[in-house]
Amino acid sequence: MPRSASKRPRTDMPRRLLTALLAAAALAGAQPHGAAAEETFALSLDDARAAAVAAAVSGDAATAAVLAGELLRHDPEDSQALFALSTAYLATRRWDAAYETSRKAFRFAEDDTDRYHAARVASIAALAGERRIQSQFWLRRAGDNAPTEAERNKIQRQFAYLRHETPFRFQLDASVSPSSNINSGSDSAYNIIEGVPLVGILSPDAMALSGYIAQTNLRLSYRLRRSETSETALTGGYYVKRAWLDDDGKDTAPDFDAGRLGVTSATFGVTHVMKVGKVPGSALRFDAGLRDYWQGGDRIYTAFTGGVYYTRPLTERLRFSGQLSAEKRNYADGYGDEGLLGGFNAALSYRFDNGSVVSVAAGYNESDVPGDIFDSTGWTGKVSYSLGKPVLGVDLTAGIGVSFTEYADYTMLIFPVPGGRQDETVFFDLEGVFTQVEYAGFSPSVRLRRTITASNVSRYEMSEWSVAVGIRSNF
Repeated sequence: MPRSASKRPRTDMPRRLLTALLAAAALAGAQPHGAAAEETFALSLDDARAAAVAAAVSGDAATAAVLAGELLRHDPEDSQALFALSTAYLATRRWDAAYETSRKAFRFAEDDTDRYHAARVASIAALAGERRIQSQFWLRRAGDNAPTEAERNKIQRQFAYLRHETPFRFQLDASVSPSSNINSGSDSAYNIIEGVPLVGILSPDAMALSGYIAQTNLRLSYRLRRSETSETALTGGYYVKRAWLDDDGKDTAPDFDAGRLGVTSATFGVTHVMKVGKVPGSALRFDAGLRDYWQGGDRIYTAFTGGVYYTRPLTERLRFSGQLSAEKRNYADGYGDEGLLGGFNAALSYRFDNGSVVSVAAGYNESDVPGDIFDSTGWTGKVSYSLGKPVLGVDLTAGIGVSFTEYADYTMLIFPVPGGRQDETVFFDLEGVFTQVEYAGFSPSVRLRRTITASNVSRYEMSEWSVAVGIRSNF
């Protein structure tokens, strides 16, 4: 953990002499009877600091502790002395002391290299003291300050191993998105149904309203058991979405309550993953869970969910994945009785020599929910492409897709829609993750999305531009 003396301002005091009790502290048991009880050495502050760090790195915990103690009497915020002391505590298995001291060393460090070494000690001490979540946090901080790409890659591998060995996992995503249509409103003030010789006028709150959407998604899991071929874990999640109108939205619909768009969803379940077949990388996963869904402050339904997911490499570069899902809803009073939803999707992904990945996905879904007009069937297709190398420090992923949804029994007031309501949606999104800017392994992200929906019921013809700014995990 070398550092030049000029990086930390010192008082213009004469070269102070520090007494290193080397013989007494480290070699007391090795001296012959009657030898001098201690030796003294004259060291400057910088030399003593360098000697303390060298002793710590070489494994001489006693010498490192003595020198660090003397340095900290002079300056309690000496980061290199704190690093040497934390390493000495680590060598003597004083995990809590090593953890707290290395945190202080990180706080007072003056460059990335010092912070990197202090964070690594904090991570090791936390892991030894059975603080696996704190260990992952400090390993992320070490990755933030890694002096070379090779060191950063090593931290990523260590983090992946630590996360694999840690029973408890969590993932947090958050974003704030300005949107031209927060309420899925119509582009037109008129409601025109193909085949019906009537024209309706939409209320202001049925129009597209601009504003902001904030979303937070927390996912948790706790491993119950693991073998060489399978793993079982409890899972949980908490999703929150809130929306606000901007000034233009308020001008369009001054009486609209954006709180009606707020969503809160809590999930709890179990998942079981197992290796299948003889092809390495092939796996089968079973999911089962319970979800409680609220909107606008009211509980809408409780759902029982289930799914099966399968993945298999077809070649060294090509991978297949497929999923079946089902959901049974029990609606709250006033929202109907029961609902049943299901679907499947399949995807192929191909990785090129430069690391870029192209994916093609298709899916089908069907719903049977209270109110026959909302029963639907639909198809979705999407193609996405991720660049293998960052562009100006930004990882880019682009996707384009289309969906077709049919509501066979849809009626507007008392008028059935000839052929049923039919919606066609085209969407495009471009996401960038600024991997050169990070904190604790998280980097800011920006996603641009464009959506256009055409329908034979003009109330559902809509378009939206949105820009979501959030945070993403780098490893």
